[in-house]
Amino acid sequence: MSDFIWYNGHWLSGRQAALNARDRIRLGDGVFDTMLSVGGQAIYAEHHFKRLKESCAIMDIPFTMGQHSFNGVVADLIRRNKATDARYAVNTLVTRGAGARGLMPADDVTPSVILMIAKAPAPEDFPPVHAIIAQTVRRNEGSPLSRIKSCNYGDNILALNEAKQRGANEAILLNNAGYVTCASAGNLLVAMGTRLYTPPLSDGVMNGIQRSHLVAQSKVEERSLLPDDLKNAEALYLVNSIRGITPIVKLEGADLPRKPASHFL
Repeated sequence: MSDFIWYNGHWLSGRQAALNARDRIRLGDGVFDTMLSVGGQAIYAEHHFKRLKESCAIMDIPFTMGQHSFNGVVADLIRRNKATDARYAVNTLVTRGAGARGLMPADDVTPSVILMIAKAPAPEDFPPVHAIIAQTVRRNEGSPLSRIKSCNYGDNILALNEAKQRGANEAILLNNAGYVTCASAGNLLVAMGTRLYTPPLSDGVMNGIQRSHLVAQSKVEERSLLPDDLKNAEALYLVNSIRGITPIVKLEGADLPRKPASHFL
């Protein structure tokens, strides 16, 4: 695999510096997206682009790239990096661009847009998911940022640090009202009876692509959930674009039932 990135219309080596030292990413002023590519084909590219545009709109970042241009850059990124032989993660980063000191965004900004690609493990090559329910941090369901992939991922990192300290590798976050939201790196599916449930976006949940497809197809139902619902569930699953649907095998150190998600879909 080669190592090329796309930055504001230019192709650079992945080892070259791209962002200005004064880029407002230092303030978390940006959004990002992670999309799966398999055998040289980007999966759900239109849906990822739509969510990226919506996230930029929430942050009021002027992202002017169109779907056709985005698809072309992604295809060229895959080709230039010879990334057609396996599974790859395509990352898109959009920041407000460079700015002067201070929080207030300037009126005339030039966003920074970067696309990069890296090899992704097969789902079976990821370690089994051992999760905790984070106690050190909660998601703010009242903030629009809880529902997008903004560059403000400090809460997720704090939750993962807690998981690591407690001998786990994933953290499930609650919101300020005590309801379940999502994991640090994906949405949650909870098997109860014969159905799969997932917390609603209004509880402070990131709008994952895989999650939105399952809800739209009526394969998963939205429902507010409490920690006891997780502990008493028939099975728990982590879902994101790279891993797909993955069982959570331990919660708070206790073994969970292992049933294929297809049993409930």
